[in-house]
Amino acid sequence: MKPKILLMLALLAVTGCKDYLEQPVLGQYEAGQFFTNDTNAKLAENAAYVPLSFRDAATNVLWVLGDVASDDVVKGSNPGDQADFDNVQNFNVTPINAAVEAQWKRDYDGVFRCNVVLDGLPATNTNVSATVL
Repeated sequence: MKPKILLMLALLAVTGCKDYLEQPVLGQYEAGQFFTNDTNAKLAENAAYVPLSFRDAATNVLWVLGDVASDDVVKGSNPGDQADFDNVQNFNVTPINAAVEAQWKRDYDGVFRCNVVLDGLPATNTNVSATVL
């Protein structure tokens, strides 16, 4: 009985499931397939500008690191509410402060997106028109 079970397990292991493991990724572009036309190139350029936009009004770190840090405004509320913002107001900022971390993440995201565009749109790319380059 035991050899039959081992034989069946060995056959199962040999046949494997390679077809199931190597499925194509859906909903994402490969690096070499994205910059193939003007539309995708413009999408990538526009995406590089997103970190510059004002998109997080609820936790606006620019307000915290600008106006709160310069004493133009008072954070208000009680000390436990948005404690990281309170630390900025008291000039007690550490590298793990949420406001500082959010701004650095946004900045590095912008640099990354610009690098993706620069890497994907070399001047020798013949698939994209010269006006986009």
